[in-house]
This record gives sequence, C-alpha cells and structure tokens, in this order.
Amino acid sequence: MLKDLTKAGPRLACLGALAVVMAGCTTVPEDNSHELTRSVWQLHEVVTEGGTKRLTPAQSEVHTLEFYEGGDMALGLDCNNGRTTWSGPRPIRGAGSLSIGQIAATRALCPKPSWGEDMALDLPTTTSYELSRNGDRLKINARRVSYVFDAR
Repeated sequence: MLKDLTKAGPRLACLGALAVVMAGCTTVPEDNSHELTRSVWQLHEVVTEGGTKRLTPAQSEVHTLEFYEGGDMALGLDCNNGRTTWSGPRPIRGAGSLSIGQIAATRALCPKPSWGEDMALDLPTTTSYELSRNGDRLKINARRVSYVFDAR
C-alpha cells in the first residue's frame, strides 16, 4: 500500500503512512463502570418472611440508592438522606457479594409508612445482590429482609 502511495508524491505518501499508523492506535472506549453505578435505584418492594410489601410510586421516589465508583453511596431514606460506603465485585451471572458500611443519616421523623429507618439498619447487614438479566432490577439480600429496587 505504501509503495503505491509513494508514486503519488511524498506528501500523499506521508499522509497515507500517518493514516495507517493512526488506524493501529484507534481503540474503542470500554465502559469499566460497575453495573450498580449506572443507575439511581428506587425501592420497589420489601420482602420479609411475613410476605412482600410493594411500594407506591410516591414511596419509591423517596427510598433510593445511588452507588458511586470509588465506593461511596448516597441514600434517600424517605424524608432523610444518608451516606455510606460499599464494595463488591462485578456480578457473575447476575449475582455477587456486596458489603455496605454503617449509614450516617439525618434523623427527621418521616410520616408512616416509611422504610427509611429499616433500610438504614438493614443495609449494613447485606451479604449479596442479584441483578435482573437486563440490569433494570436490583435485589439486595440483607440478614432479615430483601430490598428490591428498580433502575430509574
């Protein structure tokens, strides 16, 4: 290819060589972010031994999780806000281990029903999580309860 370009003149040969070199350097950017950090997660339902409680849309909006790269997490705990840390490997076949630190939160009294206080107590006991096949539903398994979140 370069031999054919050199017949057209040195300037064109130089441009052709540069194009060949640049093509070899082109890379497709990879999304290395953790699957949990790609969405804000709204609480959809709470699963206990006593049954499943599905939240209304208004309740879901104020019970949220947001995972950040680097291990920080923000929580919407109904009328309160919380912060903590998290760690866990990428999921294998949609599941993985998950560790959530102790939650520092504001302490306003929220009108009932509210799951904010329960989330603040339960999430630090988390052992694992499961992601749906298309990544739009997250189930966090804690010691006595499972929280199911939808991607927003």
